[in-house]
Amino acid sequence: VPIAPPAPPVIPPAVAVPVRPAPPPMPAAVVANAPGSATAIPDGLRVTFGTDRTDLNPATDSALRALVHDAATTPGASTTFTVTAFAAGTPEDPSTPRRLSLARALAVRSVLINEGIASIRIYVKAMGATAPAVADGPADRADIVVGSTPTETSAQAPSQPKSTP
Repeated sequence: VPIAPPAPPVIPPAVAVPVRPAPPPMPAAVVANAPGSATAIPDGLRVTFGTDRTDLNPATDSALRALVHDAATTPGASTTFTVTAFAAGTPEDPSTPRRLSLARALAVRSVLINEGIASIRIYVKAMGATAPAVADGPADRADIVVGSTPTETSAQAPSQPKSTP
């Protein structure tokens, strides 16, 4: 009985590998007469927006840039930014405020990225018209909280159990 030759190997399709980093996002729209303000909150900054608007004004834009430069001076830690955005809305239409809050969070994120913050250090939360928005502050806002995580060199290895002779 003749022996059949082995089946030819199956080669998967080629995978495209990026050779350079993705370009930074487009800069956020800065409009001179855009409503909004920037105020300090514990560990960060609160940026307010006009109703149904996602653009920043020069004061909020410069406050975000100052926040980045102040956070960059923390030695021995990797700075993270958590952007939690809210928008006014009604319970009948939860989608519109969620999309508006996402657009606001992405506008803040683009400022942070264009100031040199790596995108993996920015955490975006689009909350829409949730109940905490009314309890914690104005509905049309983005809260940027600066945190830090220890760097790999400063993190301690887990302790080894002691052996008894």
